[in-house]
Amino acid sequence: IIIAVTAIAYMLSASTPVDKGVNFLSQASMYLAMFLLVYFLVVGPTLLQLNTFTEVLGLYLANLVPQSLRLSAFDPDPWLGQWTLFFWATWIAWAPYVGAFIARISKGRTVRGFIIGVLVGPSLFSMIWFSVFGAAAIDLDQNLGGTLGETVTNAGPAVALFEFLAEYPFPIVTSLLAIFLVWIFFVAGADAGVIVLGSMSSGGVLNPKRVIK
Repeated sequence: IIIAVTAIAYMLSASTPVDKGVNFLSQASMYLAMFLLVYFLVVGPTLLQLNTFTEVLGLYLANLVPQSLRLSAFDPDPWLGQWTLFFWATWIAWAPYVGAFIARISKGRTVRGFIIGVLVGPSLFSMIWFSVFGAAAIDLDQNLGGTLGETVTNAGPAVALFEFLAEYPFPIVTSLLAIFLVWIFFVAGADAGVIVLGSMSSGGVLNPKRVIK
């Protein structure tokens, strides 16, 4: 049922012009993500979250090159294949049509605006996001004696997410918002793929016909 509803949602969204369907979903997801970010920055360990952002940003910049080339050649580590290389391969697979979609919606913008909007902005927001929620989760796990980490291992990160949210005010509201946000990300991602594949199937037309999409 969830997959069917999601498919119908992205098909309906893809059937509308880019400046309406995809734009509406993107705006909604950003406002919702910003709300959750600010909320957990306020109710969470704010000073720890800010310190974490500063510290891990320095660690990231200092280790960017060695970590990017790390393969543990003489000391095989399955974690690299399960995470680092997995995400690398995932983004390589996504790159063709995500790149085409970004180019499609960036027509008319300056190179400076493109770099800020596509590379700098999302990267900075991701760093802040992981610092706020990561620091809050680690701090909570330490205060609970490691039970949150055990939930991740035994039941998976999805269950741990709701245990994390349950420790903060208004867990029902934040849980529903989190589910809705994840759902919007799925719909918007599939929507972008539909538009690009429709364009490719039409010989590169910027606005493929609705029936093709």
